Amino acid sequence: MALVINCNACHKKFKIPEKAATRIDLEQISGEYFRKTCLHCCVEKEYHINDVEAEADHTAKIISASVGIGIIFLVTLFAWGKGLVTNAGLVIGGAIIAAGWMAGSSTDNFNQYKTNRSRDVERDRQIREEMKYRKGDTNFEV
Repeated sequence: MALVINCNACHKKFKIPEKAATRIDLEQISGEYFRKTCLHCCVEKEYHINDVEAEADHTAKIISASVGIGIIFLVTLFAWGKGLVTNAGLVIGGAIIAAGWMAGSSTDNFNQYKTNRSRDVERDRQIREEMKYRKGDTNFEV
């Protein structure tokens, strides 16, 4: 599962390096509000943890499908050579494939849960003022 943010400036998605299974875990790592720089347009913006989305990583699915199909093939080949007919290969291989495909449900769980935005307007104004002094920019947007 990869965590991505949709950039407010260029409207392209970019990955963030943090790894978290839930938004609560992400909040403990990064805080409720955090600053990230877009990898496409190099604009630094502040984001809320609700702005983060999880995208499925298909690597685990591909690996589990390959291993499952390989086990089905090997067990069937071994049993066929002995003159036996067995469903063990189908059951074991099918279970591995199903487990790999169920890994995508963590992505759905992450995207369904949202937190409340708790920052007040006065704090937003203070952050904008601090950023003006840091960047020397009077037209800075959060």
